[in-house]
Amino acid sequence: MDSADLAHPAPVVLPPLPADLADRFTLLPVGPDDVEEVYRLVCACDTAVLGYADWGAEDIESDTGPGLHGRRDQAVVRDRGSGRVVSWWWTDPRLGASNYLTDVYVDPGLPSGLGDAVSAAGWAAVEGWARAHYAGHQIRDPRLGAGSLVGDTPTEGRLERAGFGRVRTFWRMAGDVPEVPRPAPDVPGLRIEVSDDYRLIHLLREETFADHWGHDPEPYDAFAERLRRAPGFEPRFWFVATVDGEPAATMTCSRQMAAERTLYVMMLGTRRAYRGQGIAGALLHHAFELARAEGYTRVALGVDSDSPTGAPSVYRRAGLDVQFATTAWHKPLT
Repeated sequence: MDSADLAHPAPVVLPPLPADLADRFTLLPVGPDDVEEVYRLVCACDTAVLGYADWGAEDIESDTGPGLHGRRDQAVVRDRGSGRVVSWWWTDPRLGASNYLTDVYVDPGLPSGLGDAVSAAGWAAVEGWARAHYAGHQIRDPRLGAGSLVGDTPTEGRLERAGFGRVRTFWRMAGDVPEVPRPAPDVPGLRIEVSDDYRLIHLLREETFADHWGHDPEPYDAFAERLRRAPGFEPRFWFVATVDGEPAATMTCSRQMAAERTLYVMMLGTRRAYRGQGIAGALLHHAFELARAEGYTRVALGVDSDSPTGAPSVYRRAGLDVQFATTAWHKPLT
């Protein structure tokens, strides 16, 4: 795809709404004017399950903007009478990835039968977009990948009826910055430094996550651009840990949750040869001290509950506890 394609991506192809929905709703491409309404919608979805919203307006601005490779197929469903957004059909495909990231958010205030119908129309549209995305590409085992909050019974039922299966559980873990700084873990030869060597960070990311569930290798250019465009991007929060001068691990943090006075750890990975030496714990200690210096009161991250590296145990020892859980869902496209 050349620069002209990125600057002028093809318009989103919107399918017609089913007849039983078309009289009541309109289907439109997502645009900048939709951010506030979409934000209201996703906050309502979270609050219905968690009692609070795990979103910021900057998250929605990022997730509704152009994709890394031009067009990102998305749509909103608006009520014809009130003009209110009642559903957001979201996708975020990544170059060369077998997992086509997507979600269909439906206003929890809709009657259940109507919400089910809107959801079914959304998943049919998303699957069509995904199949068009993969057409002509040799991708092994392409699939739709979605997520839901554990306990969100309506969404879980809608995903099952759309042909998805549960594949994994992830945890959001978080911990308070201690009032009195804890001693730093003693790891002989360890140095943790801010790094602007994004290629090294990318190499460490690819190596340290190679044996993690669901990892799709990502080209350097796409990786760097995705993280630069992520909400709360802060280059001073990208770190490389070395042991006796050899790169051993990496950690990238962001200001994504600054409104909650929380430092968010986007990525933390340790090379196999250096695992079990306390490096991940030392990096998390560094994250807590960074949070303290920045005036934040908490540190948070996401983790695979069945991580093959035993990451949840490491995180618990560092002072993090499970805040909520999400389920990952897949639907094969072959």
